[in-house]
Amino acid sequence: MAFIFKIRDMITPRSKVLEEISLKEGITVLDYGSGPGGYIGPTLDRIGPDGIYYAADIHQRAGVHAERIARRKGRDRNVFFIKTDRDTGLRSSSVDVIYLFDTYHDLPDGEGILKELKRILKKNGCLLFNDHHIKGELIKNDGPLNKHFKIVKEGRSIYTLKKK
Repeated sequence: MAFIFKIRDMITPRSKVLEEISLKEGITVLDYGSGPGGYIGPTLDRIGPDGIYYAADIHQRAGVHAERIARRKGRDRNVFFIKTDRDTGLRSSSVDVIYLFDTYHDLPDGEGILKELKRILKKNGCLLFNDHHIKGELIKNDGPLNKHFKIVKEGRSIYTLKKK
């Protein structure tokens, strides 16, 4: 799977995907379903030396990727791995931005995970969402997603949502 993501990232670099969103220096980002870490490098470049990046994934191997990328960028004190299938262990209202990219369709407990993400997201934080299996009206009509979040912006490939 990591190989497939490397090919994807060569065709469409993750930095290009992130161009449609605004990230401020010093914020805290959670990448839920981080996989091989394609978003880590481009995000670290944008959130600066004081920003914090949590990579969360069900597979321990994702942590190896996250640590390697952080070391290569000299930012290993800013990147943390969370092995999880739902709960993050993070404090309530402690995260500014959450990435939920190409993961939602595969979650075993989508609503439970959305509740957890809502819990840790700051009041004015945002959930950034995309999923190649779920598009347009399916996202707008997804029960669990729309129960906890509201769409505030529809980008080219990323939906920005806020807590309800």
